[in-house]
Amino acid sequence: VKAGNAKIICHPAVVLVADILWSRIASAYFLALRFWMLLVLLCFVVSQSVLPRLHTVSTDTDNLVMVVLRIFVYISIFSTFSVVQIRQFIQDIRSGSFVQIYQIPWPQFLTDWKERVALALVLVLIAMAAQ
Repeated sequence: VKAGNAKIICHPAVVLVADILWSRIASAYFLALRFWMLLVLLCFVVSQSVLPRLHTVSTDTDNLVMVVLRIFVYISIFSTFSVVQIRQFIQDIRSGSFVQIYQIPWPQFLTDWKERVALALVLVLIAMAAQ
């Protein structure tokens, strides 16, 4: 687009491939991930805010439902983050992608601050489960 010609980006073949890819493959995966995220968020909100304020006196059933919802939220978040971290760690080991930080080899994916925060979250979740 350096020459000011945007026709290259709007070529019919590129538009066709993008439409086919989105309509058949990517949209289902994208929507499934968003649905899962919304389900976990809904369970979190119900277990943290709705159920504790539903009745003035909590019953055993209310407490059981809160515990089950909180366990579901914990396991779903932990499994999602830990699978991503393990997959990236194995990928870096197989490809030999390491960086030296203070003379210690670290996997390449940990150079991104978001991945370091995700790893910290996984470690905190492990520490919370251990108590």
